[in-house]
Amino acid sequence: MLIVPVGPVIGAHTGPDMLSIAFWGAEQEPDGKWAHPWHADAIE
Repeated sequence: MLIVPVGPVIGAHTGPDMLSIAFWGAEQEPDGKWAHPWHADAIE
């Protein structure tokens, strides 16, 4: 079992991209855009 500590963003971001968060972290830009391009693609 893999336990990964993530921020409060976890509640608003579920589904397949949870895997991306587990590996890359839930980093967000101040303007609300995801710091990583694949996160932006996943949300849009």
